[in-house]
Amino acid sequence: MHCIIEDCDRGADVGRRGMCQKHYLQWWRATPNTPRKKSEPHINRQGYIELWINGVKHLQHRLLAEKALCKPLPSEAEVHHMNEDKADNFTPYNLVICPNSEYHKLLHKRMRELGYANNKNA
Repeated sequence: MHCIIEDCDRGADVGRRGMCQKHYLQWWRATPNTPRKKSEPHINRQGYIELWINGVKHLQHRLLAEKALCKPLPSEAEVHHMNEDKADNFTPYNLVICPNSEYHKLLHKRMRELGYANNKNA
C-alpha cells in the first residue's frame, strides 16, 4: 500500500491514516492536540509509539525488545527499526537490539552504504 499523498511512492500503513511516516507526522504536527486517555497508545513527536503502564510512560518498541529477550534492556541498549519506520513494531524481523548507540549508528551507516536507507537522517 502506498501513501495517499499525491506523488508520494513511500509505503503506508492503515494505522497512519494511509500515509507514509513523513506525511503522517506532518499531518499530526499540524493537528491540534486532542484529549486522550493515558492508557491509549499514541505516536510521540519523534514518531515512536508510546503507551502508559501503571502510570509510567514506555516506548512500545523497547517493551517488545524486552519481551523477546525475557529480561529488561540494559540502559545503554537501543532498538533499531530495519525499515526505518519508527511506528512499525510488528513487521517480522524489523526490530534489532543494539548493545549501544555506536552499534546503532554503524547499522545506519551500513544501510546507507548498501542503499537500503530511505534518505532519512540516521
